[in-house]
Amino acid sequence: MADSNVPLGPGDVYTPTGGLFKASDLPLISYILFAYKVTESPDPLIHQLPGWVMTDKFDIQARSDVQNPTKDQMRLMMRALLADRFKFTIHYETQQVPIFALVLLKPGRTGPRRQLHPGDAPCIKGFPTPSADSTAPAPPDEMNGLPSILAAASLECSLACRAALNSGPATSL
Repeated sequence: MADSNVPLGPGDVYTPTGGLFKASDLPLISYILFAYKVTESPDPLIHQLPGWVMTDKFDIQARSDVQNPTKDQMRLMMRALLADRFKFTIHYETQQVPIFALVLLKPGRTGPRRQLHPGDAPCIKGFPTPSADSTAPAPPDEMNGLPSILAAASLECSLACRAALNSGPATSL
């Protein structure tokens, strides 16, 4: 049965363990996600790893030199362990990629199913899905299928909600 004395989720919930990290019967991917505090979908990472990372289970016991390390210090310790025992490293790079910006044709006028987005509200990420009880057909100008096409292209960027010509009000899809 999988068990750990440190919560392996990306959150900051943590009770000091006196420097002891102890986990058993977990696949290596669990330790990787913990060490690098992965909060988004790990799919891009998983596709680059061998299959055994998802299936083979490992027990890890490690002690920190620090008496009561923080959860982030435990993550750093796990990174060092992964690099030492599994030769696992992460390469970070910045890339410029094209994005799609949806802008209003006429500032201040939105489509029939669009809602004004307050300028100080955070942008949404991804595309909303219609509710199961929604039976109303989409108007012809709704660009049916565009979210599917963009999602299929594996674009991992949020739309610029505030992109509107002439500083017009932003809209949210």
